[in-house]
Parts: sequence; C-alpha cells; structure tokens
Amino acid sequence: MRTAIRLALPLVAAAAALSLTACGDEDASSDGGSGETAADEGGTDADTDAESQDSGQDGEGGSGDGAEAGTDGSAAPSVDDLMGNWFVDPADPGRSHRIVVEGPDEVSFIESLEAEGDLCNRGVYADGTLTFAPEDCLQQGAEPWPDRSATLVLNEDGTLHVTWESGLEEDYTFSESEWGTVA
Repeated sequence: MRTAIRLALPLVAAAAALSLTACGDEDASSDGGSGETAADEGGTDADTDAESQDSGQDGEGGSGDGAEAGTDGSAAPSVDDLMGNWFVDPADPGRSHRIVVEGPDEVSFIESLEAEGDLCNRGVYADGTLTFAPEDCLQQGAEPWPDRSATLVLNEDGTLHVTWESGLEEDYTFSESEWGTVA
C-alpha cells in the first residue's frame, strides 16, 4: 500500500502541474498539430544517454509467462518485471520519457515534466503490449504525443526496449527512485 501511494503521489503532482500549464490554451489542442516530437526531429541527449545506463534491477527475474521473444532473444516482460519507474534518462527525469507501472491496468506514460510533456494514464499492459485509450491522454503544449500503443521487450541487460506504434524505439532504464537517479 505504501508503495502504491508513494508511486501515485508524483503522478498526481505531475498531472496537476501539467493541467495548470494548459489553462487557457484551447487553441493548441485543436490546431491539428503535425504529431512530430523532439525525438522525431533527431532526438534528445536523454535518448543517447539511456544506452549507457545499467538497469538497477539485479536479481529481479520475472516469470516470463510464455510471452513472445524479442529480436535479441529476450522475452516480453511480465507485469512483475515492470513494476516501478522506467526512464529514458534517469539522470534527467524532468526531460526524460517515463513509464510508471503499478499493475496490469495501472500504467502511466509521461513525455516529460516540461511544458510540452503529455501525460497518459490508465494504460493497460498485456503480453508485451502497452495501450492507452485516447481519452486517457492529456495533451500539453502544441504537439500531441502521437502514440497510443507500444511493444515492450525486457533486454538481457535489464533495459526495457520500447517500440512505439509510430516506429520510435527507446531504451528505458529502471530506477528505484520515482524521481530518477539521485546524485
């Protein structure tokens, strides 16, 4: 119970902060947007730094539960394998894409904590696939996060490989802290 509350509080704070930045910005959500993100335009430092991070989940194996194998022979992770906070760059959690897993139907995606950072809640994870209903995603800024589904594979090195429906591929690193790496 403590873990659920501890993990939920940052999400509530992020959602509140993000919703406040959208006040009076109704034109941005109805302009049609191009759907491109910074990652589509060459990525960010967070994208390249994630590959050099190690997972922080030593010794926490999952059930595997017969899920399909990934391209490098890794299996789709179980919900137990995914529980917690995953960052593209845990050293810069404010600008990093983040996935928070609290259960099979309690998954959140935070694009970033900056003005353009969209937030998707109530995601569902099953058999290596993460999905969000369009009504469960809150757009911030002018550019909407284009994806509502992704394929997840837990790599042998402990990183989480995410392939979004748009084709964007990212590697996420597990962090014990809901705020990323504590220096």
